[in-house]
Amino acid sequence: MRSIGIASACDERILGSSEFISKVLDESDEMEKQKLRLTDKKPSLQELALEVIQIAGISLQDLNSGGKALEISRARRLLCVKAVRTWGYSGAAVARFLGISTSAANRNAKAIQT
Repeated sequence: MRSIGIASACDERILGSSEFISKVLDESDEMEKQKLRLTDKKPSLQELALEVIQIAGISLQDLNSGGKALEISRARRLLCVKAVRTWGYSGAAVARFLGISTSAANRNAKAIQT
């Protein structure tokens, strides 16, 4: 394609067509910009937990209790999603805060598709 003068997007880390590579790189750039915007005012895990318990109508002790009641599990999942996917916390940090395993925190963060 280069020999006939057709430009194409390429990146050795990504396999696919020019369109696909451009789309992936654009999405990556947008995600990076969003993370940079969020780092200035990133709430603490405690602040996120307070938001979640107000939404769920449970106490902070319930959230950290390890209980398996549906509303407690949903609140824990919501906190994982907000902390990991929205604010960029590591699954390990959220797991330590909640007293659960890292794999459980990461599974919870991926549970709700947005």
